[in-house]
Parts: sequence; structure tokens; C-alpha cells
Amino acid sequence: MLIVSYYNFGIKAVEKAREILLHDGDILDAVEKGINVIEEDETIRSVGIGGLPNFEGEVELDAAIMDGRSLKCGAVAAVKRVKYPISLARKVMEETPHVFIVGDNALKLAKFFRMEEIDLPLKESYEEYLKKKKEVDIKGYDKESFRHLAEDVIGHDTIGVIAFKEGFAAGVSSSGLGLKIPGRVGDSPIIGAGLYASNEEGAAICTGVGEIAIRLVAAKTSLDLLKLGYSVQESAREVIRRVNEIRRRENIKYSLGIVVVDKDLNIGAAANYKFKYVYWNSNDSVEILFEDADFLPP
Repeated sequence: MLIVSYYNFGIKAVEKAREILLHDGDILDAVEKGINVIEEDETIRSVGIGGLPNFEGEVELDAAIMDGRSLKCGAVAAVKRVKYPISLARKVMEETPHVFIVGDNALKLAKFFRMEEIDLPLKESYEEYLKKKKEVDIKGYDKESFRHLAEDVIGHDTIGVIAFKEGFAAGVSSSGLGLKIPGRVGDSPIIGAGLYASNEEGAAICTGVGEIAIRLVAAKTSLDLLKLGYSVQESAREVIRRVNEIRRRENIKYSLGIVVVDKDLNIGAAANYKFKYVYWNSNDSVEILFEDADFLPP
């Protein structure tokens, strides 16, 4: 069995996911419940109910989940008021014939399934939003404003979890880029960009500025590289090398971190900023381990 995540808050996700697997839970349960722990954490400004609002002061949430055993997946984007967007993404996967539901209709679906809602933004998040908006002096819906946001690195961390137990599953959840244009969707709910899982290849999860992960189809690209003979570490590094190439060419400070797991449960991770990943492997240790990813200077 294997559980992988990233960032300091990922430790709590791994702990919960490990608990699920050790009590004979399914990998999808492990991914969902591990991510739920972070979604409900009011102190985290880039995921779930504590997330920073968009440009107009509303919190819009993105999430996706994928079952590598069947390639089934579900996603939601720009959904408001839903306490556990990863759980709604799973409902899309398992209870509808669709893959991706967005905006107000995603909220309608959550209501249909009687999922828990919450008033957002939280007071603390809204106060921080007002402070950030003043600091970056955003002028409006224009390219330079987004460039400013991307370069100031305002709230675009994601929670991602990979689980393995006789098959792979992966999930990600995020409140997206703080102060984003309303309706903006990052990589988190986009299958192949922010996440991918396949028993034939492995699994990958991303975090950072979603626009660059989408452009590179980062998660799926990393797994395609494995099929070409790259190791997991070489694959992760190559994705970040491509990010840095675009970053230099366009002079936009795109940041991205990626964690890749292959069929043999080897883990590779890289980023163009200081980035740590966290994991537990039942074959190696009873401890949850925290490691530095390879740093590729931009």
C-alpha cells in the first residue's frame, strides 16, 4: 500500500488515507477522505472552505478524482458553498453518466445529493482577500492583472493525494488562484493536467499555477514519459524543465510542482520552487516520510 501527497498540510491527508486503507477501505475512500481533512481546515487559504475569494469576493472551488483501475473520473469546477468538493466530484463519477460539472449546476447537483453546504467566504478569508487585493493593486479583468497574480503567488497551492492498493487512485482539490477572474478554472479539475491515474502507467498529481499545468497536460505527460523509458524522477524533472522553458520564453513566473508514481511504486518529484512531498509505503516503514523534491531553478 502507498499514499502520497505534498506540502506540510499533506501529512494530515496521508494520515487519514492510511487509516482508511489499514481498515480495509477502498483506494477511492482513502483519496476522498484524506482530501476532506484539508478541505474542512479553515486555516488553509488555498483549499476548501478557507480558500481565498476570487476578484469579486466569492470562493469558487475545483476538484477531481480518478480511478486508475477503470479510468473512470469525475470533476467539478467553480462550485460555490460545497464543503467537500472532492466528494461531489466522486458523486459525478459514480452517480452520473458525466465527467465534469461546473458552476451553479454543480451546486444544484450537490443539493440533489443533499451534500453539506457552508456560507463562504469565511470572515478570516475575506479579510485576507481585502488585504491582498489592496497589496497587488489589481486593475481589472486584463492580462497584466493575471500576470501580477501569478507572480505574486497568491493562494494556488492544491491538496493532492495518490493511493495504491491493488490499483491506483488520485484526487486533487483547490480553491484556485486567489483573486482570480470569476469562473477561472485551473488544472485541479482537469483530468490529465492536475492529476491522472492508470494501473497501466501509475499516477501523478500537480500543484502550482494551473495555466501552465493545463498547457503541458502535465500529469498525463509525466506518465507518457514513463512509457518512453524515463524513470519517475526523470519524468518529473522533464515536466518542470518544460515549465521553465516556457517561463523564460514568455517572462511569466509560472511555478509548478509534480509528484509521479510508477507501477513499481517508485516516487519522483520535482518543482521550480522549494517543494516537499509526503508519503507512506506499507512495505518500507510504519512512519510517514517527508522528502524534498528535486529543485530545478527557473
